[in-house]
Amino acid sequence: MKWFIRNDLPQNWPGHQLPDLLDLNEEEGLIDMTSDQESEIEILSENDLFPEKIVLRLKIAPVPYESFQIMGMSYLGNDYGKISIYEKTRVKAIAGVKISSDKALFQGIDLVETGRGWFETQGKRVDFTPFSEVQFVMERDTQAPLFRKLFGVVRNDLKISHDPQKRFLIPFGGLFYPGILPEEAQQVYCEVLKKQDQTFDLGFTSSSLWRERGILPPQPGDYEGKEIQFEGDLEDHLSLGAALVAGSAQFLVRLKSIPETKVYASQSYRIPGGHPELIEVTFVPK
Repeated sequence: MKWFIRNDLPQNWPGHQLPDLLDLNEEEGLIDMTSDQESEIEILSENDLFPEKIVLRLKIAPVPYESFQIMGMSYLGNDYGKISIYEKTRVKAIAGVKISSDKALFQGIDLVETGRGWFETQGKRVDFTPFSEVQFVMERDTQAPLFRKLFGVVRNDLKISHDPQKRFLIPFGGLFYPGILPEEAQQVYCEVLKKQDQTFDLGFTSSSLWRERGILPPQPGDYEGKEIQFEGDLEDHLSLGAALVAGSAQFLVRLKSIPETKVYASQSYRIPGGHPELIEVTFVPK
């Protein structure tokens, strides 16, 4: 006979309700008839029933801006007029990554389920497809992507005063192109540059470049004698890869055998060979 020992449930998970203990105790035990000899009693905790890890094969889908018409403008004070931040024709190099700015017109990256992957329970690997029966259910909104990595973008008009001792970095969008590595899918910033003919243009830098310079966005810092400040509606400054390693992607797993649940969080990732549009993410109990 197998006895199930309850552990603590995730108390802070939104919408979670504790199961009725009376109903749980009234469930019939599972009998393990392995031989004609006197059966042994096997005591299992919920940790023995939950997968030690779940690996999901996900599709990478960038989220572009809905419309160029709703993009904001950067106002540089009454003496400097205004300059458009988003233009379809604007293509300039991004310092630090050697990729042009037209590859950074994204507000996020979605990771979408394919229904394929594998999990490990008690040291055994079990592969699954959309048609497989597994011992658990992922409780989540099936109408939404499994995970959306947001980037900072300009959602409203900005007014930035000119200061020769400061550099104001504006969140432009997220960098994405087919085949990009998750650790390189990162925040891109723009800044207004005054040219010798007294006109203005935009310069672009990557988040990784500022980290190499010892500045961790969005925290301000000093570089080449100027104060670096990050302006605007700033979201998460981690790259897609860093967000996954940090456990930002999460979902709730419910066992089918007993009413127990556990939160799983992303831990690591890999790109399957020959499939640049796919990513395999490993999730472990939180």
